Amino acid sequence: MCLQSAFFINFVVEYVLADMKHLLTLILLLASITAVAMERRALVIGIGTYADKSWAKINGDRDVPIVTKMLRNAGYSHIRTLVNAQATKTAIVDAFRKLTAECRAGDIVYIHFSGHGQEVTDIDGDERLHGGGAYDQSWVPYDASLRYCAADRGDRHLIDDELAALLTAIRRKVGAAGKILVVADACHSGGSTRCDDNDTARGAFDAFVIPKPAKAPKPKNYAEDWITVSACKSYQTNYELRNPKCGKITYALSIIAGEGKFISNIQTLKRINDFINSNAPLECQTPTITGNTSMCNIFDFLLKNDKKSNQNP
Repeated sequence: MCLQSAFFINFVVEYVLADMKHLLTLILLLASITAVAMERRALVIGIGTYADKSWAKINGDRDVPIVTKMLRNAGYSHIRTLVNAQATKTAIVDAFRKLTAECRAGDIVYIHFSGHGQEVTDIDGDERLHGGGAYDQSWVPYDASLRYCAADRGDRHLIDDELAALLTAIRRKVGAAGKILVVADACHSGGSTRCDDNDTARGAFDAFVIPKPAKAPKPKNYAEDWITVSACKSYQTNYELRNPKCGKITYALSIIAGEGKFISNIQTLKRINDFINSNAPLECQTPTITGNTSMCNIFDFLLKNDKKSNQNP
């Protein structure tokens, strides 16, 4: 082999090796960026007592340690909690905005609310626009009143329109690859007092009626681009477990997640429903899953990546 040929071959080998080294560095860099991007973040809200003592005492605050334990087992390192007096309307909205600011593309986001729910006068008319009734549905923060009054003119409830806007902002941050699950262990109808000495319902029978302003705001449309698991249908009552005293779907999810088996959304819903129907009080309560269920599986949020199978949602 001539000297020129040997030099040329050595040059090519060194170039290829250097290029492969650069390629490997790039691959490792991209992998590290992906790893950083795919964080698991959660906001957990639990309310048992309210500033307005007209609200019945419930056990939403007892759901918080159950949920946080379940999430830590699933690999969440960013969990923000709001319990009882911490969970005012302002604090909840601020927590959503902080969560949005922290989110990155590809993140997995879990949001949990355990507390009272209530129907609120639909001011902008979006419910009737889409064939619904005269009321929005809402989560009831700690400082919201049971009835319209000088202290609360309806601005302290977190209505579904506001919640949709907050969740849409998170969707924009996590992007198409991101995943969002909302669990609502509350109801928007049913008794606001105990049914008897053992049974406790989460919700208000009477709607929060707001005198309509002369000019209502223009309704906005938000696609439910996430998965929502609700304790019951809007016309049903969400009863708590008697023992332990906590939310039924909260406890059911923790048990199912603890088994460490990846199952479909339909199977998960059936398991939750079976749990509700086999635990007192035995009242009509139908859990629901709504939203874009084709995007992901509930167990994408409840199991670590290394425990998942390739089963479709």
